[in-house]
Amino acid sequence: MDYNKIHKKKREWIYVCDKLRDSLFYYDIDHPIREIGDWMRKIDENIPMVCDVGNNEFWISRAYIYAGIKIEFYIQEPLVH
Repeated sequence: MDYNKIHKKKREWIYVCDKLRDSLFYYDIDHPIREIGDWMRKIDENIPMVCDVGNNEFWISRAYIYAGIKIEFYIQEPLVH
């Protein structure tokens, strides 16, 4: 994005949004992955797991790698009409 082409007020707002995104990164990405991964390590690996798409899919797939486990899990495909 070329910040020089954006009006000053919009640049200030984008700066605030960028700061918020950076500040919340741990809580939106890193923290859920570690929490879910630690939980996955505690459950029986013979129990399959199901999750939907979106953030849940993102967190579950990364938590699976983080946890280093062999749980079988299924991701629901989005419904297309």
